Amino acid sequence: MINEKIIVALDTDSVEQARTIITVLGEKGIFYKVGISLFTKAGPDFIKEIVGMGKKVFLDMKFFDIPNSMLLASIAGAELGVEIINYHCLAGEKPLKEVKDLLTEYCSKKSIKLPYLIGVTVLTSVENEGNMKDVVLRMCHIAKNAGLDGVVCSTMELNAIKEQYGIEFKTVVPGIRMPENQMDDQKRSGTPFSAFTQGADYIVVGRPIIKAVNPRNALENIIADAEKALV
Repeated sequence: MINEKIIVALDTDSVEQARTIITVLGEKGIFYKVGISLFTKAGPDFIKEIVGMGKKVFLDMKFFDIPNSMLLASIAGAELGVEIINYHCLAGEKPLKEVKDLLTEYCSKKSIKLPYLIGVTVLTSVENEGNMKDVVLRMCHIAKNAGLDGVVCSTMELNAIKEQYGIEFKTVVPGIRMPENQMDDQKRSGTPFSAFTQGADYIVVGRPIIKAVNPRNALENIIADAEKALV
């Protein structure tokens, strides 16, 4: 089901707006991203609320700290039932591997589902420069060797990542825009169709949905564009 691969970014500091978006999207919205702005405002209780609705959550906190701090935060996320947790690849291969191994052990002992652990490469708001693909691939190398499940990347690096690391290495692609959408601060963007055609496992869409006059209609248009890639 393509809806499960489209993550709606609740990039707002308003719990009321986030709750309204989830309600309006209804059964069409299955997967939601909670980032630093909403988490700082709402905290873990709102994540529990979303999970309690039967929805999936991508905890987008981009952890970058000493291993023990990242591990404790990851354990808290896993206990909340989130589907994806991410980390800056710049945290380093060894620290990230330690977090992955210890979190895996903890989840196994507690019979908790282990979330996908994803490395952040280069933000899609960063301009595409000549060596950008090489930089992203170096970050992928760190994530892969640390045992992470995949990376956050732009559509521009998808082919190279899948070619080098295989289809099992997950790719989460933000900065998604339809042709009629404003680019906002996104510099390395792509459409749902282009992302899935090139092998994206998940796409993340925020403002084109949550700022739309009709968010449900906006999501339906994104779903329709994504489904073209499955034909």
